[in-house]
Amino acid sequence: MKKLNPAEVADLLESRDGPCVTIYLTAGRQGLWAPRTLRRYRQLLDQAEQKLSRMKEKSIGSGVATPSSFLDGIRLYASLQTEVGEGFQAIVFFCSPQFSGYFPVPSQIELGHLHDRCSASNRFVLSPLADLINPTRAWTLIKLTKGGLNIYRGRGPALSADPNAILDWPDHPRAQALKAPRSTGQSPAKYLRFSSSDHALIDAFIRSNLSVDEARLPLILCGTKTDTEVCLRESEHTFDHVIAVTERYRESNADDLLNLAWPLLAAQFEQDWRMALAGLSKALKSGMSTCDPQQIARRLNDGILRLIAIEPARGLAAVPEELVQRAMALGCKVFLCQPDDLPTGSPVMAI
Repeated sequence: MKKLNPAEVADLLESRDGPCVTIYLTAGRQGLWAPRTLRRYRQLLDQAEQKLSRMKEKSIGSGVATPSSFLDGIRLYASLQTEVGEGFQAIVFFCSPQFSGYFPVPSQIELGHLHDRCSASNRFVLSPLADLINPTRAWTLIKLTKGGLNIYRGRGPALSADPNAILDWPDHPRAQALKAPRSTGQSPAKYLRFSSSDHALIDAFIRSNLSVDEARLPLILCGTKTDTEVCLRESEHTFDHVIAVTERYRESNADDLLNLAWPLLAAQFEQDWRMALAGLSKALKSGMSTCDPQQIARRLNDGILRLIAIEPARGLAAVPEELVQRAMALGCKVFLCQPDDLPTGSPVMAI
């Protein structure tokens, strides 16, 4: 059973062969590893078996031998305690004939609409995680290192290095010249300080590794105070946030960088959501927004849907799960919000 990050959960928007089982298990007051929580998980597994049996009787997913063998990949819930630990409000399990994985939902992420549920259908149920896996929650981090430059790609509270986006300065001719001794007995520099001419190369490298869509995402610069100051002065790129670190910390891994960057991004995403709500209110007055699920589906089919705001308690019942997931897969912004956040009493609104 594979542990997933938000980016990998977002990849599950693509259709899978055979029936897909999704189980949401919340921590509750007892915590994720309490005996009562384990009993709730067993009950959810029993529900999954019953739903799979009904699907098999209807000749849906007939390639599955038996529900019991199908769910073997996600039965070992208790064994995950060592790897997952505390500090999570829920675990979401995904299982299909070719795949099984789980995603721990961090407690610091405000998803008050999560509750225990079990689903067996032709798609995974991802709408409760829309706030985490939204395409709009993607971001990029540029890290200036002693050896050059690394590009990291983030989605929600997850960050990973791009192995194909590394600018290795020691292999660059100018870096070789700067590091070579300038006189007999003089030792080469330990690392390269970036200059104005270097930043033309840095900008070209960033530009070549970011798509047009990625160029619109939040961009973070990380490095020592001296390097970031020079980069901000010389670079053609606009950085949304700058993280200055010490020489020792600049070689940190993705998890360390995430701890520094995510508080900044979380505040920015919250602000973007508030601006989106303001846009909905303005569009409502001009008649551009709609609360009709059928009209929302038509706009999605026509490719003109940009944003959907949904109240989880009632909105997810009014809007089909397939529509929500197709909207996310097409890059439409999908936000789950509280009833008081919506400009009207309707459980769903789109523009």
